[in-house]
Amino acid sequence: MMNSNWISCMFKNSKLSTRFTIISVMFLSVLLGMSIYTMTTLQKDRSNALVIDMAGRQRMLLQRHVNEVLLTRQGVPADYASTRELILSTLNALMVGGSVALNPETDQWQTIPAAPTKEIFEKLQEQQDHIKRIFQLADQFLLLSPDDPEFRPQLLPLRNQHSLAIRMADEAVKQLNNYSEAAITRMVKWEVIIAIIVGWLGVFVTTKGVQDGRKIEKEVEERKLIESALRDSQAFLNSIVENIPHMIFVKDARDLQFLRLNKAGEELVGYPRERMIGKTDYNFFPKPEADSFTTKDREVLAGKTLVDIPEEVIQTKSQGARYLRTKKIPILDDDGNPQYLLGISEDITEQKLAKLEHTERELLLRLIFETGPGCIKRVAADGTLLHMNPAGLEFIEAEGENEVRGLSVFDLVVPEHLGAYRHMHQNVLQGKQQTLQFEVQGLKGGRRWMETYAVPFRNPLTNEVEQLAVTHDITKRKATEEVIRKGEQKFRVMAETVPDIVFTNQPDGSCDFVNQRLYEYTGLASDSALGFGWTKALHPDDLERSKDKWLGAMNADFPYEDRYRMISPNGTYRWFMARAIPVKNAKGQIEKWFGVSTDIQDLVKAETTLRTTEQMYRQILDSISDMVLVKDRNFRILWANKAFRSYYNMTNEELKGILDSPINEPDFTKRYNEDDSYVFNTGEILDIPEEPVTRHDGHVVFFHTIKAPLLGESGEVVKSVGVSRDITERKRAEEIIRKGERKFRAIYEQAPTGIAVLDSLNGRFTQINQTYCDITGYSQEEMLNQTFQNITHPDDLQADLEQMQQLLTGQIKNFQMEKRIIRKDGKVIWVKLTCVPLWLEPTDSRQHIAMSQTSPIGSWR
Repeated sequence: MMNSNWISCMFKNSKLSTRFTIISVMFLSVLLGMSIYTMTTLQKDRSNALVIDMAGRQRMLLQRHVNEVLLTRQGVPADYASTRELILSTLNALMVGGSVALNPETDQWQTIPAAPTKEIFEKLQEQQDHIKRIFQLADQFLLLSPDDPEFRPQLLPLRNQHSLAIRMADEAVKQLNNYSEAAITRMVKWEVIIAIIVGWLGVFVTTKGVQDGRKIEKEVEERKLIESALRDSQAFLNSIVENIPHMIFVKDARDLQFLRLNKAGEELVGYPRERMIGKTDYNFFPKPEADSFTTKDREVLAGKTLVDIPEEVIQTKSQGARYLRTKKIPILDDDGNPQYLLGISEDITEQKLAKLEHTERELLLRLIFETGPGCIKRVAADGTLLHMNPAGLEFIEAEGENEVRGLSVFDLVVPEHLGAYRHMHQNVLQGKQQTLQFEVQGLKGGRRWMETYAVPFRNPLTNEVEQLAVTHDITKRKATEEVIRKGEQKFRVMAETVPDIVFTNQPDGSCDFVNQRLYEYTGLASDSALGFGWTKALHPDDLERSKDKWLGAMNADFPYEDRYRMISPNGTYRWFMARAIPVKNAKGQIEKWFGVSTDIQDLVKAETTLRTTEQMYRQILDSISDMVLVKDRNFRILWANKAFRSYYNMTNEELKGILDSPINEPDFTKRYNEDDSYVFNTGEILDIPEEPVTRHDGHVVFFHTIKAPLLGESGEVVKSVGVSRDITERKRAEEIIRKGERKFRAIYEQAPTGIAVLDSLNGRFTQINQTYCDITGYSQEEMLNQTFQNITHPDDLQADLEQMQQLLTGQIKNFQMEKRIIRKDGKVIWVKLTCVPLWLEPTDSRQHIAMSQTSPIGSWR
């Protein structure tokens, strides 16, 4: 494979290969020409041999012709005419070319070429003319009888002419033979010349081949060395690229697809390079980022120059957002057009974060120094106060830093603590970190307790070791500690007075105090509960669980709470609730546990009763036909009664935690969630007169649903409960009623009798048909502003009112009367009035009266 590549390379790129190719083509062309020339010459020689043979046969044919003529003259039958025809046709073919009979008896024919030279053609033509004269002499001879005196004189010329014709045929054969030999001789001569030339070329080519071969071998060796160096260089470069800590990538300039990515890039972006090769930024990064990267890539390729991007953000798969400093370099082809895009990205996230953190720390330190509650100071080796922040100046009652500059810090420490402070100061100068509590006296005589944390600090300007200290005012803490000490005494007194079991524990969990209530409840001997002795009073079934929970609370540093049973002096067990919280010091370390254990035997009984009651209510809810559903704040189902479960053909386990039945329409589910959201957000009861619900068989049924909030202990909505009642039959009944109302309305409007409804409280008309309006002469709008008293004749009004009063008090169920009314136009007419009581709504406290009034009866009255 290597040799074939080398040869291919040599023939493609070397001048030697071009020269060798040309010489080889010429050599092959010469050999091919020689072969063609030789084959052509030999072919002609075979044709010439046939021609010579045909020419020689003429001699035989001429002899046969003379014999046949003589036989014919002697009376012996002989076909001299055919012989003549054969002689002439053969001679003609020898002259101009054509087909000749090789054997007349077998009818074999052969095509021969024309006379090759003019001399041979003329010799054959001369022979043809002479033969024709012979045929004339023969014909004359055949006319003579043997006894004719001219017979013999004619025979002799005939024989002489015949001999001459044979000699002419021999000469023609000789000329043809000479021509053939000359052609062979020329062929041999040219082949010798060509062989000499080819041989010389062969020697030349061989010599040049040896010389050039040596050059090629040298070039091959040099090429191998170069290729080996290139491979080593490539391997070295690949090793550098793969092990360099920065991401290196190469993109195709046409479509910006990744062509190469090193190991650092693979680890940074979080995708294997095999997956990224052939893909673009859009396959791995959010579109805004990919747009930004692509725009910058196109700018680099268009500008054909390196671009340094100081900072850009990239969203990686496993490391989140990272900050990169990227250099993008266009790689140009021989024509100066961008072919590749090389990118080198340095992950500067840690530097960026460190810089941000450093800035934040500087700001924080400045804020702490300037505004912090602690005193920050620098103290020289001799105790001179070099610098102090505002908080420290306030501690020592100084108005400003100028007031304390040059002051010895030893003068501020009270005498009883000065020795300890000087000792601490010397330890700090020797390179140790120190903590000390001491008391100082300010410039105005005020005393404060201080706690300092001091470290050695080498001043970069003077190269001297100083004390750098952060000091806090612990005066209040000291007072608090004193209060705590006294409070512990009070605590022990108070602990003995409360009815609950009060205990304290060390950080390791062991009990170091328990009040007398434990011993009274359990009957244990005094002080036997200390350490872990209190576990002897626990029920065996609760012991391990309680110990594990107590140790878990200590290890996790969170409040402890547990229920367990403790034995009583009579041997029975009672339930207790234990709670304990850790008390920590300023460093966040647990110093003690304080706990209370309360008798909850009655509470446990109540909970048991509650569970029984809850089970009973669940059975009640399962027995009703309405559907009941409880949901949490995320609108997910917590519990459903039997009617709901049967409607959806699902169990509570299948329903729990889902938003809705999977068979429901998405629009239905969305509407349910919006209703639930209203209940949770407002805390109000929501009455949904009608909503569709898909049954498990796909049938949609309408329900009247009421959703109500369930409140927690603090009054917030924690759950929602919905009660749904099937209103399908009611909707059918309502539809029937609506149809009846439409019929009634048609009868009401078209009735020939005036019909009206009025309010019993004020006598105002509330409804009225057109016939009633026609009777009174008022329009419907005008009648709705009238009362029946206004249109009743004064003489009939009292009787009408008395009848109305009896009707409203229930003394009569209805009444009829004839009365007069005053029309709008002032005309008085008689009407027959019928009144009955009417309640428009069951909850309406006002009575209404429906009245019908016939047409004026004045005519027949």
